[in-house]
Amino acid sequence: MAEKIMRLKKMVRPGLKVSKELVKEVKEKHVEMKSDNTDMMHDHMRLENTYKMIPDEDKRFMTKNVESKIREILKERLDNIEIYDAKACSALAKELSVTIRNKIKELKLCRHKIVVQVVVAQDTQQSIQVASRCVWDQKTDNHASVTYRNNHMFATATCFGIYFE
Repeated sequence: MAEKIMRLKKMVRPGLKVSKELVKEVKEKHVEMKSDNTDMMHDHMRLENTYKMIPDEDKRFMTKNVESKIREILKERLDNIEIYDAKACSALAKELSVTIRNKIKELKLCRHKIVVQVVVAQDTQQSIQVASRCVWDQKTDNHASVTYRNNHMFATATCFGIYFE
């Protein structure tokens, strides 16, 4: 709102003052426009409420399908890497999480929020545990986790599918 008033003041010749009536008119139009825009906010994806509390059987988060996609992506991307580099692997983890999320979204899991966590680290025969906590409904939400390992590094990718209405 303040930006519009500032733009209005800049449009007026220097030295002239903006009247209170003009400012009031701009504020009223802004409120009208704001109330009209609430319906247009998500026009491209306007859906009616279905009040479904559980997903359709064919649209559930199927761990087996998701794990196979993740395994495929990790193998394809990490097979060619010979040496562990911490800086490169940091960017690699981000790239993998985006790639995995996009591939899982292609499975058309309607009304599922997809969250992907990827850990890439050097393999020095150490022990590591990756843990996550979240609140969810055991009937509708699920996760899939895959670990990839080669001579120099390992990667653990976990994908969470949280159902929402």
